Amino acid sequence: TLAQTGKIKRIPIVLYGREFWTPFTKLFEDHLFKRFNTVSEKDLSLYRMVDGVDEAYNYILKEVKC
Repeated sequence: TLAQTGKIKRIPIVLYGREFWTPFTKLFEDHLFKRFNTVSEKDLSLYRMVDGVDEAYNYILKEVKC
């Protein structure tokens, strides 16, 4: 992605709903990162899973430097 290659400034990526996103992130971690090494540990930190609006809001506030 553009964020991975440094073409754009890093922005907070929020994955809303852990129940929905957990299978996808497990796939990323178990197969793409651990097994095939096609993503880095840094890539896995590009997003944050949340379950609530307040949690998402606080994460975005922390990550965005105005």
